[in-house]
Amino acid sequence: MPEGTPHAVRARIGEYVRRVSRTPDARPPEPVPHLPRKLYRVSEIAQHLGLTRQTLHNYATIGLIQEDARTPGGQRLFDESVFARLLEIRRLKGGHRLSDIRRLLESADRSEAAPFAAPAHPEAPAASAHEGRASGTNESGLPSTLDSQERP
Repeated sequence: MPEGTPHAVRARIGEYVRRVSRTPDARPPEPVPHLPRKLYRVSEIAQHLGLTRQTLHNYATIGLIQEDARTPGGQRLFDESVFARLLEIRRLKGGHRLSDIRRLLESADRSEAAPFAAPAHPEAPAASAHEGRASGTNESGLPSTLDSQERP
């Protein structure tokens, strides 16, 4: 097994812990060094999820998924979070267009980035449901043409 693989590192750490725990006057174990995060190539993701490489390329091009890095040869690399994102895209594809899915995911990303909105100033007038929204969009930010009826 290659020396620098995560499996080899874990094996060395396990051996160290076994050796230290046998010592009667053992000091607390040294902190485990930070293991590098795993980045996945497009082909690995495609194989795990049953998607084509072209589909993943298209999703990256239109902004549904974000690459974390590139290899020296230019191949896209993604972290583990791409799997959950792709499963969510798969779930949403049943009833939405890809452009709508992108808007939904961007909206969810924004709400996760700022989970607690600043409270409104107590003396400020209450905003109506339609204020602050781009014209032609509904409350979720999707084009109002997707609504079966226009809301009052």
